[in-house]
Amino acid sequence: MAISNNRARFSKHFVKSVEVPAKGYSWWYDDGCPNLALRVSHTGRKTFVLCGSNGKRKVIPAEDLGVARAYCRRKADEAAVADSGLIGEWTLQTLFDHWMEFRSKPHKRTWKRDLTRFRACLLPWADRKLGEIRQIDVVGWHVALGKDRGHYSANDSLVFLSSLFVYAAGPALGYLGPNPCKGIQRFPEQSRERYLTPDEVVRFFDAVELLSREISRDFLKLAIFTGQRRQRVLEMRWDQLDLEGGLWFIDGGDNKSKRDQIVSLASPAVDVLLRRKENSIDGIDWVLPSSQSPTGHYNDPKTAWAAVLKRSGLKNLVIHDLRRTLGSWMANGGENLEVIGKALGHRSREATAIYARLSGEPVRAAVERAAVAIDEKGKAR
Repeated sequence: MAISNNRARFSKHFVKSVEVPAKGYSWWYDDGCPNLALRVSHTGRKTFVLCGSNGKRKVIPAEDLGVARAYCRRKADEAAVADSGLIGEWTLQTLFDHWMEFRSKPHKRTWKRDLTRFRACLLPWADRKLGEIRQIDVVGWHVALGKDRGHYSANDSLVFLSSLFVYAAGPALGYLGPNPCKGIQRFPEQSRERYLTPDEVVRFFDAVELLSREISRDFLKLAIFTGQRRQRVLEMRWDQLDLEGGLWFIDGGDNKSKRDQIVSLASPAVDVLLRRKENSIDGIDWVLPSSQSPTGHYNDPKTAWAAVLKRSGLKNLVIHDLRRTLGSWMANGGENLEVIGKALGHRSREATAIYARLSGEPVRAAVERAAVAIDEKGKAR
């Protein structure tokens, strides 16, 4: 194995057996792939790194040599195409990767949803060049998605594909081709009105209490008692809460509406939070912490939700319907729409002026009445 100036032709054997430095890092550069480097730490950790022509270095999300080399070559091809201005020669996969790296992950909290969208609906077109995606193709794809996955999913995927082309046409990439999604008629969508009826509330709480993990039970209770979006509940922090005052302060940067929100906490929600506070660990700010999650908080209620649906026999129900349940019970209790919108954090141009005139007390009372009614019905099983 010839080595000169810390260069070598990488092989799996070389990567596995390369000498670990006594301190700091050592760097090796691959003769088989000019922009690939291997950083070896004194701890024994080995990391593949992409070395750009501009002197910048980027850690490659791969541990396999073949995958790392393929990543470097793809990035080199992207750079060559970008330099030549031939963005139309990019494949949809290349555009999506660029979108994820420079648009979605840095700026969107929901970037994982983009990854799911692409894998679920656009993967068959991954190797197709942008200039080869015609509008007639998109029309057929959209119709097929509507039949297979439903109108909402088809429309959502169409909007996402259009967003990718809009991004390609932006100043960073300068794609000059047409957006094949433009002008395609979307499917009509019916507003979802699903919520838990009094009988279903009993079945729901029966099933929730059978869950083995307390954190899953508490998440679902907080979701229905606060009426807030799933991600907001999962990311609830102790420093946002005033349990004595029964208030939850959500910063605008953490909120879908991008505006500060004050949530009135009903007594059933406060009861759950007080119990969790007694057992909380100093230094951990998450209300629903998880040592198994990379985020540090509970973030995957899918298994628990599936168990609740199976045990309760409830059909056509999603977690977001718990939010709708609180609003529906408020409406059934005679609360006006402005109060309901304020309680759930809805924002619209038409309602903003009305919200500004609402004090906190009517909202707090409305949330309290609805949440207590739900809780009492659940306990009456």
